[in-house]
Parts: sequence; C-alpha cells; structure tokens
Amino acid sequence: MSSAEAKALVTSAVQSRQNELVAHAASGNVKAAETFLHADFVSIDAAGHSNSRDQELANIRSGKLKLQSGVVEKLEVHPIGNGLAIATGVARATGTFDGKSISGTYTFNQVWSVGSSSGEASPARAGSTLMACINTSFKAE
Repeated sequence: MSSAEAKALVTSAVQSRQNELVAHAASGNVKAAETFLHADFVSIDAAGHSNSRDQELANIRSGKLKLQSGVVEKLEVHPIGNGLAIATGVARATGTFDGKSISGTYTFNQVWSVGSSSGEASPARAGSTLMACINTSFKAE
C-alpha cells in the first residue's frame, strides 16, 4: 500500500470515529463513547483545563456535559508511524457544560491510536481510539 493510500485510509477512519464519538456523546451513550477514548485519554480545553478519560465520561453520564450537536470541519490527518496519527481541525459544537453554553467554534489537535505498534496502519479496526484532544482556541456563537 502506498503512503498516499495509507493516509487516505487513516483519514477516513479518524473522520468516521470522530463522527461516531460526537453522536454517542450527544445521545448520552457513555457505554459506546468509552470505547472511543484510550485508557490514557486526556483533554485540554482552550482555557487550559484538563480532564482524564474518567472525568470526561462522568461529565457525559451526569449530564454536566450536554452536547446537542457537533460537526468536524477542515480535518487534516497526519499518520506519524508506530500506529499513531495527529489530527487537526475545526469543530462546531452546540451544547452546555455545567449549565453554561459551550456552543461555538473550536480549533483542535488530537492524537489517535490507529494501528499496530509495529507502525502498520490498520485504521479500520474497531479499536482505533482518541488518546488526546487539545482545543487551541474557542469562539463563542
């Protein structure tokens, strides 16, 4: 497989997993959402606050995080070897956190586990997981 073909497969898999994760979070389906987050997942919001996987899932489970919708745009995926890919993009979200609006546009950087540790891309596997999400800016709408 050429590097262009591998990149196309990884990009498609990350986009698909992004959309599925947003749908599960919006529906409050924590059980499904947890399969998308790596055991060592960490998120950092645009204000610099960090959350672990357990904290993110607890926020969804409790209703503290209520995501009504989310759309990922301008997604660029860069496979970096060792079964990892960096994704950058823009997300438009509608929702609330702790009763306050989080609706707006976010720019983000993410690290995805998309293949085997040998570096062979296997993006279609069900276990592709989000390892880190860093929101670098936020514009309220």
